[in-house]
Amino acid sequence: MTPSTSHEREDMAEMRRIPPLSLYPWLALKARPGPTMAEIALEVAERCQITVADMRSPTRARRVSWPRQEAMARIRDLGGRSYPQIGAFFNRDHTTAMHSVKRHRERMEAAEAEAREDARWADSLARDERRGAA
Repeated sequence: MTPSTSHEREDMAEMRRIPPLSLYPWLALKARPGPTMAEIALEVAERCQITVADMRSPTRARRVSWPRQEAMARIRDLGGRSYPQIGAFFNRDHTTAMHSVKRHRERMEAAEAEAREDARWADSLARDERRGAA
């Protein structure tokens, strides 16, 4: 894969800076089906227009922390990785990974509840308009 943008070049360089798997053999566990942690992190980073290096940095800015939390939750769900593995990938403690997954799930549940409420409200308005037109 030849990187075409500066973000892709930064991400590729960042991937090369990850410690060798011989130092952390549990990071190399690829017996699980599905995408790797790096692939999931890169997908989320590209969609949110940040880099994987940003996600692995100590910054707490919302524009970085929310995508990081999403990536951690996706890795947990799709990759089946443990919290210590996820935390190590993002240079964080396992408890931070646990909190991140929990917060992301809470945000998603709240967004789904809001969408359901909006749909109910729109249906109610449509019913009222039909009754008034009849």
